[in-house]
Amino acid sequence: MQLAVGASPAAVVPASPSRADEAAKKPGEVDEAIVKGGWKNIGKGMWYEDLLCAYEDFMDATGTNWQVDIEESETVPGYYRILPYYEGTIIAELNWEADWNYIYIDATDPEKVVAKDFAPYDYFLMSHTVPENGWSEDASKGYGKLEEGIITFPRNAFSAYIDIYGEWMLTSFNDGVRIALPGAKITDYSIHYSLDFCQVSSDVEFTLTYGASAAKAVGGVYKGFYAGSEENIASVAKTGKELTGGEQSYSLSDGMYTFFVILLDADGNVAASKVSNFFVYNDDKSAWEDIGTVDYSDDIYGSAYESVIPFTQSHKVIIERNIKNPGLYRLKNPYYTSWEYYTRFNLHLDRHYHTHYIEIDASDPDKVVMRSSNLGVNVTFAGYGIVESLPTFNESLGCPAGNLYGTLKNGVISFPANSLVFYEHGNPNAYVVNRNARMNFVLPATSAIEDVEEDTEGGMSAPVYYDLTGRVTANPVKGSLYIKRIGSKAEKVVF
Repeated sequence: MQLAVGASPAAVVPASPSRADEAAKKPGEVDEAIVKGGWKNIGKGMWYEDLLCAYEDFMDATGTNWQVDIEESETVPGYYRILPYYEGTIIAELNWEADWNYIYIDATDPEKVVAKDFAPYDYFLMSHTVPENGWSEDASKGYGKLEEGIITFPRNAFSAYIDIYGEWMLTSFNDGVRIALPGAKITDYSIHYSLDFCQVSSDVEFTLTYGASAAKAVGGVYKGFYAGSEENIASVAKTGKELTGGEQSYSLSDGMYTFFVILLDADGNVAASKVSNFFVYNDDKSAWEDIGTVDYSDDIYGSAYESVIPFTQSHKVIIERNIKNPGLYRLKNPYYTSWEYYTRFNLHLDRHYHTHYIEIDASDPDKVVMRSSNLGVNVTFAGYGIVESLPTFNESLGCPAGNLYGTLKNGVISFPANSLVFYEHGNPNAYVVNRNARMNFVLPATSAIEDVEEDTEGGMSAPVYYDLTGRVTANPVKGSLYIKRIGSKAEKVVF
């Protein structure tokens, strides 16, 4: 499976619709005469969720469906409205309250079904990207269709407005929104499991259930970050192992994983899918030692969302060193209370309240890499952020690593511009970050020095010299800079 690296968010821009006069209605809004023209309840239908589940807070609703009341306009037959997130639905449970906003659907032309703009909870603005709603032709992903009593919208047919940076982002990227009208043949291809993004144990366990209409379920857990694209789903449908409902248990090493569940119909075709990412990290605190602090100048979120949360100031972050492998370092909670955006409440910034680290492997000073690391913050509802070096990301996809490695020289860990990859587990795109090459860390003065036994011969400890990467130097070169240690005291000196 392949995941393309993107350089910027996958945004679409609405067209500027022409208007006959100032009184013309806004594109995407429902004609007020239709809203007030009277409605009749025509019975129970089925809502197949693929709107709000694009947001991290509602991802557990991906692949689920539930009954809804279908109302039809008394003045315009074929015009429907639905309350999809009423009390008792999984969305209402996840948000701790029901939503009482209708979604209006114009199915008067079964070949060109249009959903009007919809703002559940008066906050999450959703728009069906078709010209009737003010979008350009090239932005459109297609109309819905009404066939055999079921309205089906294509994948990515909707976009959500992300207010913090004023852009529309594609949503509905699972199986597409579907609505079964009363009397239609109802199928149950629902998929449900709850899988926390942060897994603090190697033993990952959860319960999987799926609908009775499925002839077979296939999938599995894959190491790495993979999008739920049509290509990936088709690949897993062919090669994935068969899954049975009930308790699922996996024993996994640290890192990023993707869980695929694909439901097949009786003909072996893909009927539904659900894809989730999660991160495993076993925090053995006894294996690390605190060696001081470094100045942290964000160039991850500051690159990916530069127009919204631009970098303006550095902050102090604790750096730890691995006791058994002194070439391994980790930065502790780089996006916690000292980060400049931590307390800005105009920004949707979820935080996990356990410790998160950025791990850096400087075992080879000429090929320093940032290991796949969970940043622990969710800036745009798109999921919790992950960062890693571009070479390791490329290798995980079976591609050449390239040469954009970091270095450890003169006590400074440096990553070159555009050498890091950032992605969010609810967003199918990956971004190249560190565009301004700010991800550089000056190690504390004594951090590169190994403990040595004192030589007490003659009552004095023998001096030990280290280069600035922490390696013992048996034959120092005159005029070069070293770290000189005598007993417990260390200082930088010119030999």
